[in-house]
Amino acid sequence: MSFESELKKFSVIALGNSEKVFRGTFLSLTASVIKRSPVGNPDLWVAFDKTKGAYVDYQSIRSVPEGYVGGRFRGNWQTDVNKPPSGEVDTISKTGAEPLAKAKIVAFTAKLEDSLYLVNNLPYAVPLENGSSTQAPHGMVKRTVAEFNREVEKQARKLK
Repeated sequence: MSFESELKKFSVIALGNSEKVFRGTFLSLTASVIKRSPVGNPDLWVAFDKTKGAYVDYQSIRSVPEGYVGGRFRGNWQTDVNKPPSGEVDTISKTGAEPLAKAKIVAFTAKLEDSLYLVNNLPYAVPLENGSSTQAPHGMVKRTVAEFNREVEKQARKLK
């Protein structure tokens, strides 16, 4: 074999490995954010009452709407390539399976030079990220972002 053919073979393998790490990292981090997202459970809803300096039962402040079903926030994680999704979706997902399935489609259509986006456009996404839920007091995204380097290394180790 010639040096040129060996170099081409190496390039193909390196590019394929880079794509595997790229996609694997995106999907793992996306799954982590979705899994860490709170699913509405009225039994856990509390609010901080500044006048009392303590958390109080949220239901005593506002009643749970009739027919309420948890999972709207988890179902509203959206992914896209090269542009952040806008608007909200009507998906209700207690498990996160639906948004994760869509993320897999996005990941496998993306190229290595693309930017992948994961967003949640519900109006209460920022308060939830900032700890307003007892189910996710430290947020979802910032916890997952802190694991980025470790996840890239984990995906790279899978290639050996």
